[in-house]
Amino acid sequence: MDSVIGIDSERSGDREGLLDRVNEHAEGTPEHATSLSDSAFMVRANFGAFDGPLLTDKYLKIGLVLQGDGPIYHRTQLGLLESSLYAGGMYYLPPSLRGEMSTAPMEMLGLCVNPEQFDVAEFSSLKSSDFEAAARDLFDDETVRSVMLALWHSSNGNTFSSAFFKEGVEVILNQLKLSGNKRRTTTYLRKTNEIKMRRLKAYIFENLDSSIRISDMARELGIEESQFFAICREMTGMTPFSYLTHNRMAFAQDLLREGASITEAALAVGYSNPSKFSAAFRRHFGENPSQWRRLQS
Repeated sequence: MDSVIGIDSERSGDREGLLDRVNEHAEGTPEHATSLSDSAFMVRANFGAFDGPLLTDKYLKIGLVLQGDGPIYHRTQLGLLESSLYAGGMYYLPPSLRGEMSTAPMEMLGLCVNPEQFDVAEFSSLKSSDFEAAARDLFDDETVRSVMLALWHSSNGNTFSSAFFKEGVEVILNQLKLSGNKRRTTTYLRKTNEIKMRRLKAYIFENLDSSIRISDMARELGIEESQFFAICREMTGMTPFSYLTHNRMAFAQDLLREGASITEAALAVGYSNPSKFSAAFRRHFGENPSQWRRLQS
């Protein structure tokens, strides 16, 4: 029989339906630690590999992987999530989310919260959109993980307190919002940096036959050189100089492939001395331009 611990034994149809579906997909007998009537409860269960529709209901669900590793996939109106499960990793599913999901086998601790019934003043100011960013990938948050484990242990022991449970859920929800805000900021910064790098690539190709300095590239993007170094390394894995050389050599390859002479290719990518161009080409590709062209024929 399920282990049910709480302050109110009455259950709504929504919660019963969710628990029935957990029982259906779980291997063995799940443990249920429920509290705060229908507004919030926890479930711990072992799940086999799953491939099917998401459980769609009114509950906000946070899953903490206790054991298991392997792929997780779900496609919803929020987009596509493709990642890998790992012990300690967490995922978040908003209320009424529709879509498909597949996962590897795992043991999971889940927290289910009904936003319509969870009565905490701070939570009433939170909107579903506050949490959406956290639903786009697995996340790792030590605070959420620790509080979920503490709530589970207190709910299944002699120290159960509805006030403690409510406070813990509030901490988790606010931390989830913060995690989502960080993710949104990271996503925004990455998109901004992608735009910068596209602009930089266009600038390089417009000026390949000129002498381009690091300061010129940073100035073109309107940022400091130190920031430019960091962005370039993050987005390309290369230093600005290496990235510039990479683009020069890639364009030189195209010219040589189209029949340009070594001198023509060298001048086109900013080398007035063909010997220096040949040396740079060899360092980059492991062969000098003549050898490379012979191998292409």
